Amino acid sequence: MPGFGRHLLVALAAAALSGCGEPTCETCGPTTGPTGMGASTTGPECHDTHGTLAGSVYRYAAPGEPNSAPAPNAIVLLQHMPSDTPLQGMADGSGHFAIELEGGDWIVGGQQENCSAGMTTAVTVRPCASTELDIVLDLCTK
Repeated sequence: MPGFGRHLLVALAAAALSGCGEPTCETCGPTTGPTGMGASTTGPECHDTHGTLAGSVYRYAAPGEPNSAPAPNAIVLLQHMPSDTPLQGMADGSGHFAIELEGGDWIVGGQQENCSAGMTTAVTVRPCASTELDIVLDLCTK
């Protein structure tokens, strides 16, 4: 079939040009840009609607006690609205977290075993950027 090869080539070219050329580039990994050279997730070439919320979770230290200690494996709670069911992320063994989120306003808090839930904080996650936020848990019993 003489036309089969031409149709296959057109289909492959269309597949290669789709994805990262779209307004949202959330499916583009570090090596899947439209030219095969990589997709930008920050800077002027970024067209993603997501950003990163990154920081650390700390255990509360009462006045006069040493500085707050990291809260390893703490849960990070995320909501757009107070009435939303919280999404959950997790800090690593050193209390650090980096969570990819849709750009916009978020209500962020934290919790860990033997600690009261941390104060909630409002933060704006900017698309194509990293937003820094540290979370301090309330009184911990251990």
